[in-house]
Amino acid sequence: TAKPEKKLTEIKIGYLRAYAPQLALSVLDVPPRDEGVAGGNVAIADNNTTGSFLGQKFSLDVIEVNPDADVVAAFQEMIAKGDRYVIADLSVKQLLSIADVARDNGILIFNA
Repeated sequence: TAKPEKKLTEIKIGYLRAYAPQLALSVLDVPPRDEGVAGGNVAIADNNTTGSFLGQKFSLDVIEVNPDADVVAAFQEMIAKGDRYVIADLSVKQLLSIADVARDNGILIFNA
C-alpha cells in the first residue's frame, strides 16, 4: 500500500535588492550579477533537502529594483505573493521606507 503524500508547508522568502551594474577597470573586478541571490538559491536548495523530511518546502522570490527606486511598491507586491520573510539588499533610506509596512504586516526583514 502506498503512503499518502505529506502536505508540505510552503515557506516563501523574498529577496528584494537594489541593483545597478557596476563598471570596473578589469573584468576580473566585476562582481557577479547574481551576487547574494546565488547564495540564497543554494540555501533554498539545502533547506528543501531537509525540509522534504519535515514537511516543508521553501521558495525564493527575487525582485530587483534600481538603486534610486521607491521600493515600497515592490515590497507590497512581495507581501501580496505571500512572502513572510524578506531579505533586503537595500540602501538605508530604502530599508527605512519599508520598515513600517513590514511591521504592520508581520513581515520579518533580514538586512543583507
